[in-house]
Amino acid sequence: MKKSIILIICSLILFLGSNGISYGQFRDRFLLEQTRALNFGTIAPGTSGGTVTITETDIVSSTDVTLFSIGARHSAQFKIIYTGSNLKITYVRVSQSSILRGPNGATMKVINITQPGNVKWNVNPGHSTTIFNIGGTLLIGPSAVSGNYSGTFDVEVAYN
Repeated sequence: MKKSIILIICSLILFLGSNGISYGQFRDRFLLEQTRALNFGTIAPGTSGGTVTITETDIVSSTDVTLFSIGARHSAQFKIIYTGSNLKITYVRVSQSSILRGPNGATMKVINITQPGNVKWNVNPGHSTTIFNIGGTLLIGPSAVSGNYSGTFDVEVAYN
């Protein structure tokens, strides 16, 4: 019987945003927990906008923006905790984009949210923990409004 857990509240943080939201849901001795939010840090757009990309291994690249060293900049991190008999993870799927909301209705878009490539697909019996990271690309418009931006993306883990 295939089961799935969907973690809907996953934070993305931009411009000195608040701490990430940790949320999990128990089903059949299974916990999916966000241990760190996707954080693009503090950014100033160039005259034509720009992008910031953070990979699941925390490699940062950017075009036409200034990256400030204030605050953290890293991928999102999730932990799967399982207690029981053998568990086979059949897939981990994430939404491909997300809208970040900022001050006075301002928005930015995150695209290419990465599928985790380092998930251990067979979890051992007993008490096991598997960690995976998720990255993405932030699109910044040339007239981006200064402020804190946050949003969510979906993470679904199916197992049997």
